[in-house]
Amino acid sequence: MQLYPRALLALMLLTCLCPAQGRRRRSEPKPLEHLTWQTRSVESKALGGEIQFCYLAPKYLMDGETLPLVLWLHGMRKDHTEFYRRGGASVVDKMVGSGAIPRVIFVTANGRRSFYTNGFQGGLWEDMVRKDLVAEAVANLQASKDPKQHGIMGISMGGMGALKIAMKHPEEFAAVATHSAAVFPEDPAELSGRLQQAVKWLGRDVGYGDPIDPKIWARENRLNLALNLDPEKVG
Repeated sequence: MQLYPRALLALMLLTCLCPAQGRRRRSEPKPLEHLTWQTRSVESKALGGEIQFCYLAPKYLMDGETLPLVLWLHGMRKDHTEFYRRGGASVVDKMVGSGAIPRVIFVTANGRRSFYTNGFQGGLWEDMVRKDLVAEAVANLQASKDPKQHGIMGISMGGMGALKIAMKHPEEFAAVATHSAAVFPEDPAELSGRLQQAVKWLGRDVGYGDPIDPKIWARENRLNLALNLDPEKVG
């Protein structure tokens, strides 16, 4: 199945509307009719150990059939199970069943509180997402190996991570969609007092440094990446 970038982006923007995060009340997820939801683990070269992830896929796939791949990154203090527990998987299941969106392989990463950043507590969390999870989905979940069939999305911390990864590696993803992703100024000196403190707090995990290292900031900050993105590399 071929799903080209505009259609892939439309699918992801629709999926962003799923109740994946933000509600305080939780109800039991509805049974899935058209898709299956499973938790798996993969040996991550980037992290030097095993990492868990979840995925949504059609209940029946033909031999040799491949589908577009969407990676979903969770927010802070959440995990790879959140999309299912908050009802997102049920919404995607219903949309696939009605034909509102095409069938896809939908993988939810476990990024802990890494901000999906290489160097967090010695791990290469960005590489875990873009290398290990993509390779696993292609090898074992019948996801397409064509980057033009790959999208990445996220919410809050995951939205920041999705933007960063997509802009750092535009040749690897055809579409990116985010919800509630913070965007900081190009120059960290322009941060307000409250944001300065917040970024310093985050920096203990992400490794911006204290004071903030401008080189690390430029490498990881979404606005800096967008301003320096080569349009020729964007599909």
